Amino acid sequence: MQRASILSSLRKLNRLIRLIPDKHNRESAAKEATYLVRERSKESDPQKILDFQRHLASKIAYLRVITPKQHDSSGGGATFVLRDGMLVQGSGETRGSR
Repeated sequence: MQRASILSSLRKLNRLIRLIPDKHNRESAAKEATYLVRERSKESDPQKILDFQRHLASKIAYLRVITPKQHDSSGGGATFVLRDGMLVQGSGETRGSR
């Protein structure tokens, strides 16, 4: 269970690192994360593993604050409806009305 949560946290951390706009900061953060993981990969003490998870969570929280949001170019929440065989954008019925 702990291994799965650590791997999930590492994936989140790596995704956030890839979103850092400055190349130098992105590379240094990636090197630091790699070093951190390699240093603590063989740890067996449950308390140290818990501390590592907390450290990862704090890094993830910090990177969520400083990295810009990733915007979708697809238009976001557009609604597409087929009506009489024709594709109609944004004119679907609201929920609950029949």
